[in-house]
Amino acid sequence: MNDATQTLLDRLPDMHQTETGWQGRCPAHESSGGQSLTLATGDDGEVLVHCFAGCDTTDIVAAVGLTMSDLFPEKTQRDSHGEQSIDIVVDVARLKRIPLLSFKAFGAVAAVRGRAPVARLPMYNEKRDLCSEFELGTGNKGLLKGLSAKGRWLRL
Repeated sequence: MNDATQTLLDRLPDMHQTETGWQGRCPAHESSGGQSLTLATGDDGEVLVHCFAGCDTTDIVAAVGLTMSDLFPEKTQRDSHGEQSIDIVVDVARLKRIPLLSFKAFGAVAAVRGRAPVARLPMYNEKRDLCSEFELGTGNKGLLKGLSAKGRWLRL
């Protein structure tokens, strides 16, 4: 169990462990002892939250005084200068409110543009050839690059 999961479990005393995670009472709605809330830990350490009564995950975490970012573990890595930094793919997904699993399923990987870390998304044509890439950082602007006929990257 990671810190993100433990932080949420510490605020949900009615949870009990199951084969696939945890189950218990949802704090976002009134229930008569029902076990509608399930928690699990995803492949990347994020906390997966589901209420079978239909409560929104944002409402569930707010009911226990947390935010959506608390559902993700703090992943750190060393950059090229040896300084500790947040995993840019996780960071961009959080800031842009993109579901992390979907973002990674589209092929998002960590990269560097100049000296700034970015999340890079490959884009393919109908023949499945790489034709462009979209780089997205923690700022407001993204950068779209296209592959020229000569195989060079051009800003679009």
